[in-house]
Amino acid sequence: MGERWTTAPGWEETICAEFEAADYVVVPSAYTYRSFVEERFPAEKLVQVPLGVDLKEAPVDLPPKPSRFTVLMVGTDPVRKGAYYLLRAWKLLRIPDATLVIRSGIPRAARELAAGPNVECIPPVSRKELLALYRRATVFCFPSVDDGFGLVVLEAMAHGLPVIVTPHVGAADVVRSGVDGFIVPIRDPEALAERIEFFYRNRDAVETLGRNARERAQAYSWDRYGEAILANYMAALDGRALRLPQ
Repeated sequence: MGERWTTAPGWEETICAEFEAADYVVVPSAYTYRSFVEERFPAEKLVQVPLGVDLKEAPVDLPPKPSRFTVLMVGTDPVRKGAYYLLRAWKLLRIPDATLVIRSGIPRAARELAAGPNVECIPPVSRKELLALYRRATVFCFPSVDDGFGLVVLEAMAHGLPVIVTPHVGAADVVRSGVDGFIVPIRDPEALAERIEFFYRNRDAVETLGRNARERAQAYSWDRYGEAILANYMAALDGRALRLPQ
């Protein structure tokens, strides 16, 4: 796609040394867990605890869905977060009365796609403005090719948005495909387009899966995360088996 993800010199060596020295490493998802194991990191040193969401930021009463069908993506690194594939999916759709909003940078290879009709590409925004983006969206799409978790997925769910993610998004652990949204293959614009069009054609499903997603997110508060971390920490100190939250 004409762009590469780079890190600061020495970053990888520093991180690997810290992993080696640690007694345990907390990972936020099954995807992250597998990535460690595939690199031959000792599985017995891994503790899987899913991240949480600030439920106080979500509206108490869900506002009505916008009259204009709006797909939202929020990310930082547009290459890893899959913005290119989402833009390709959007070009395949050509659905009227709809808008794709991407709060992310755009890869060079996708700039022509981003210049198409009904596409809004916006720079990073304040927290207040980000919450407003969730409220004006119909569906949330996060097609990352590599993401340890993806807090924005839980945030969108807490706002009552059905979500479309890939199995390379760690937050896919909390998404029940067909119940809260859908899980589609990575780098697959056709699959993305199919699921977006499903929501466009089935507004009742938007409401139903959105309510399910909101209910699901309620189980992933930061208080729950803290309790799980504390329980595992105490277990480690006592020499007991660590708990792995389901």
